[in-house]
Amino acid sequence: MDKLKKLISRYQIPIKIAFLAVLVYFLGKLIVRNWQELIRYQFSVNISFLLYSFLIGITSYLFQSIAWYITLKKMKVPISFLEGMRGWYYSLLGKYIPGRVFQLLGRVYFIKKQKINRKLIGAGYIIETVMGLFSASFFILIFLIYLIQKKEMIYTRIIFPLIFLLAVCVILIQPSLLEYIINRILKILKKEPIRIKMHFSDLFILLTLAITAMGIYGFSFYFFIKSFWPVTISSYFILIGSFCLYSIINILAFFSPNGLGIGELSLIYLLGRMLPTSLAIIISIALRIFILLIEIATVGIVLLLDNLFFKTRREKG
Repeated sequence: MDKLKKLISRYQIPIKIAFLAVLVYFLGKLIVRNWQELIRYQFSVNISFLLYSFLIGITSYLFQSIAWYITLKKMKVPISFLEGMRGWYYSLLGKYIPGRVFQLLGRVYFIKKQKINRKLIGAGYIIETVMGLFSASFFILIFLIYLIQKKEMIYTRIIFPLIFLLAVCVILIQPSLLEYIINRILKILKKEPIRIKMHFSDLFILLTLAITAMGIYGFSFYFFIKSFWPVTISSYFILIGSFCLYSIINILAFFSPNGLGIGELSLIYLLGRMLPTSLAIIISIALRIFILLIEIATVGIVLLLDNLFFKTRREKG
């Protein structure tokens, strides 16, 4: 087993390159197969809906950054609201570097308090990731309920499954149970264990914020799709379920910068159930660029506010 791990570690970069090459091949093959349909396809973009999507996406990031600050405060990290927010936003683009470690390192770097234990930042980052996975899984399961029904979503029919899913999430965020599950996974990955120094109420607040942020981003994705294709609000759970699967794949695909390639292939397959394949290809590629633009704009806004207002306040303080 150790020899296998050493072999994988030794050839890690060639393996990643080979995997990405395979993804590019299948994505290219899909584009070539639908090339004639792509060049003949006539579509228009509704700028208003695209703008709605853009602004709603920025709002979702606000909720996520607030959740990060609350996470740090509940873990007794001595940090101000502005420092916590700056660290979260400035590290946002680090996820586009393979391995995800640069996003975590970015948060440690931008939080410039010397007395802060870096392990606490790492533990907070893991809790944030777990809450993100829980919230995505929550909407994915609702999406699967729809697929099982194989009919238009009737919202009264999801009340009891929704209550059940919430109950499962509530059980899983019991501090001792959550700590045990996380540390078992970390042990398999040969990482140091963490301590969750939070109460159940703290984790419940974080889960609520994570679900809220994901739900808001679902509306951003809904308006993004609507700017290309006439979808109705009844398709919301289908779209957010597809987006959550896309997001989880991007998180788990460590071999690729933010899941580049494999995320697009999965989204093409998911959207292909309700959109023309050629449009699904266009949207999957456009979505990657659109999310990047939202994140660049978000970081840019924070950078501007930081230099115009917050910097002066810190200097006075």
